[in-house]
Amino acid sequence: MKKKFIRLFLLTIFTLLSIAFITESIFLTANNKPTNDVDMAQVMSAIINVDHDSPQINNVQILDVNALAWPANLLQRLQNGEILQLQEGLEQVYFYQVLAKHPSKVMQVGPLNVSAGEEQGILLPVIFYSSFALFLLFWFWPLFRDLELLSLSTANFSREKHYTAPNIKKSSHVFPLAASFSVMSQQILKYIALQRFLSSTISHDIRTPLSRMFFHTDMLNAHNIEQTKQALFEELDEIELLTDQYLEFSKLECEKKTLKRLYQDISPLLAQIVQQSQKDTPISISWQINQQTSFYFDGFFIKRALQNVLTNAIKYAHSQVLISVQISATQVTIAVEDDGPGINATQTEQVTIEYQQGEEPKHGYGLGLTIASTICEWHQGRLEIEKSAKLKGTKITLLLPLA
Repeated sequence: MKKKFIRLFLLTIFTLLSIAFITESIFLTANNKPTNDVDMAQVMSAIINVDHDSPQINNVQILDVNALAWPANLLQRLQNGEILQLQEGLEQVYFYQVLAKHPSKVMQVGPLNVSAGEEQGILLPVIFYSSFALFLLFWFWPLFRDLELLSLSTANFSREKHYTAPNIKKSSHVFPLAASFSVMSQQILKYIALQRFLSSTISHDIRTPLSRMFFHTDMLNAHNIEQTKQALFEELDEIELLTDQYLEFSKLECEKKTLKRLYQDISPLLAQIVQQSQKDTPISISWQINQQTSFYFDGFFIKRALQNVLTNAIKYAHSQVLISVQISATQVTIAVEDDGPGINATQTEQVTIEYQQGEEPKHGYGLGLTIASTICEWHQGRLEIEKSAKLKGTKITLLLPLA
């Protein structure tokens, strides 16, 4: 904004000087016409050489110096031989000069009409300031118009919690401000949605295991103590997992600034994730990497994304999960497929949208994929969901740029 203000200020000054220069040029041209180009010294000299004993010349009088009630400084300048110009009102001017042959006499020429010049002198400033006013109008009006559009958008956003971008051109000085406000409004709407989402899902998702816990306690008897105890621990583990995911998601945006993309091989990271996940599930997890898999990524965040995607696949798989990595000239493709029930077309579009889950979610189904999708976006990539052609379940693909 500082650069734009400086540009606006300098342009204003330059335009003002240009208008002043053009106006002055017109004024000088108008006052230097040949018909008005008069040398008063020559005129006065010519009049002095006229025989003043002849009939009086029109507008010329000979006066006695002592008859002039002038200030001392003017009389002194007159005695020094200067031609003095005095003005009466706005339209008449007089010229005075001491006669060289008669130092006690003064020649007065006038009154001469100068009304046309005075009118011109008034008209030119009016033209100048009118031109400058028009410049300001045509220059600043679009600025205030765009500010008004932005003001209406902000007022509408505060009332309806829905932002509609104002129709402001990219060339406008207000456009960067409007773009910043657009980003800010999207963040505000996102956090409002997050608050609503967390409130509703916590009350819903945690209530489900709590209801099952109440059911287990109601069915408790001397013959199923250990079984009930194990079931209660499982429900508590689910509540803890849900809580951890909610907390992880709520602070995810704050961690974006710590993203550090380094050139490294993803194979060791993938092997570690598979090994850790295989310990806790009977589902078979296999992976295929047929080439060098080094590219720029943040190991910490990509690990979180892959863990979420793999955890989701394990929970929905019947018996098998397959992970494959492929590298093309521009991007890296990491696919996680399962042989579960799959996902329908409607859920495919909705499940990666923030704060939305598929039908009958299990253990934060949509939330985990939302976290993974957000991390992909941080890497200028994306997350895609489709039907698995190999295992007939769901295929979740992380598409990441190579550099």
